[in-house]
Amino acid sequence: MKQILALLRVSTTQQDLEAQRNSVTRAIINDGFTEDDIEYVEKKESAIKLKENEREGLNEMKELLVEYPSIKAVYCFAVDRLARKVSVVISIKDYLLERGINLVFLNPRPLSTLRKNEKGEWVEDEISAMMLLFLAYGAEMEMKIKKARFLAEKEKLRKQNKISEAKPIFGYFKDADKYARIDEVEGKIIRDLFNDYLTREISLRCLYNEYAANDKLPVTKGASARLASIFSNLAYSGQIKKYPMIVTPEVQNAVIAKMKCNKTLSKSGTQNIYLGKHLLVDSTGGRLVGNGGQCHYRTFQRGETCTNVNINAVDSILWHCAVSLQVNYLASNMLEMHKNYDKDIEKLTRQIESQEKKLEELHKQQALAFKQLINGKVQEDVYEQTADDLKEREHSITSRMTEYKTEISRIQKLQDTMQESTTLSEKVDDIKEIKDDIQRKEIIDSMIEKAIVRKVSYYVKEIEVIPKYQYHFLAIPTMYQVITRHNFMQIKEGWRRTDGKMTYIEFTGEILKRYVKDDQGNYKYKNNL
Repeated sequence: MKQILALLRVSTTQQDLEAQRNSVTRAIINDGFTEDDIEYVEKKESAIKLKENEREGLNEMKELLVEYPSIKAVYCFAVDRLARKVSVVISIKDYLLERGINLVFLNPRPLSTLRKNEKGEWVEDEISAMMLLFLAYGAEMEMKIKKARFLAEKEKLRKQNKISEAKPIFGYFKDADKYARIDEVEGKIIRDLFNDYLTREISLRCLYNEYAANDKLPVTKGASARLASIFSNLAYSGQIKKYPMIVTPEVQNAVIAKMKCNKTLSKSGTQNIYLGKHLLVDSTGGRLVGNGGQCHYRTFQRGETCTNVNINAVDSILWHCAVSLQVNYLASNMLEMHKNYDKDIEKLTRQIESQEKKLEELHKQQALAFKQLINGKVQEDVYEQTADDLKEREHSITSRMTEYKTEISRIQKLQDTMQESTTLSEKVDDIKEIKDDIQRKEIIDSMIEKAIVRKVSYYVKEIEVIPKYQYHFLAIPTMYQVITRHNFMQIKEGWRRTDGKMTYIEFTGEILKRYVKDDQGNYKYKNNL
């Protein structure tokens, strides 16, 4: 018949329960019980992340108390082994008190929640209850301090562009200095995934399952969501600084656009797509919404039209600005990556120089050992042992040097690839060639914060474009005028002169004719694909 329940817990699977088990078992035996009287509950689970009702150890304890009504006490190694929260400790204590079961802790000093009164009855020990409350509070505070220290360390690593997670995302490994490096095998799988999705007509689910069948990806439920998450992760295009680039931003943008296109296009392949959706506001802060049939964006107030502006004009302006801003963004990102690569190469070069000095010193030791052998100052077996040790150290040093040189070569190849990529003007041309309006909308939303539409006169509207980011590679105008009169439409772009005044010239971008009149005189969306 079981009389004692030993409740043992550690936080991680790497930790061992044996020391706790031995200590608790000795204490129970010293209190007059035998090993046959003990029922053990041993769990490796977090007392921080899990709630009381999610703790397997506590749930199993409650089940055993029902199965063995003869149990008189529950022994724990320490309060923090029971729980890390005051509320949970008090809840378990009250649960056991209601059933007349003693709760015993061994550390930092023996503590029992029940005591015998002068009549020999078991009653709650008020002093022990106060001590338990104090120890539970200490356990919770220790948890909070550890959590704060962990978050501070994580933030420190983040600022240094290092990996704070135990394992980086698929495609990378964490080196000794906690920097993310590209895993050659997994990195190739990522590149192949992007290329296959772009060049083949295949669904996300089928592509993922195809790779899983070839043991390149783990078999999982929700294959489509899993692959969509990979394709949308900006780390792979180097836009999250702590991760080096596996695919170019252009490739990732194209994949994301294709995913969205496959998801959102109607069966007929056409739908109204407003490039200015959620971006346009008037001078009062009111939103402008699109009306394809009338070919204008407009605001309403009390049922009356307040501000309206031609859709084709606004979309042309937004796309013209987004192209330049996107190129600026990519150029700035490339520049930052170049700086990081240069820092990595500089660091690895210093490590190689350090190893070369060690190797030079080692060669001197080898020469000295051989000289001592020739002069008869050491026995041959002693020399051979020394020579073997030195040779092993030499092999270790040369291996590290090879590893550093290989890493430098890999980084230099990445730099060469970046240098061989298209120039800024070519990038502008590449982005301008995009005809898919869904992809255009993605780029516009990522580059432009909002556009303010002001009514200058009945025929003239002024549009101010507010970028999300500011770059200095290319100068672009942010002020435009749209002039519409009957069937005539003109766009002008404003450049601020050195005297602060604005000069308007002819629009230098392409005028998009996304909405055109049909035979009945109504505007219809024209698919650009």
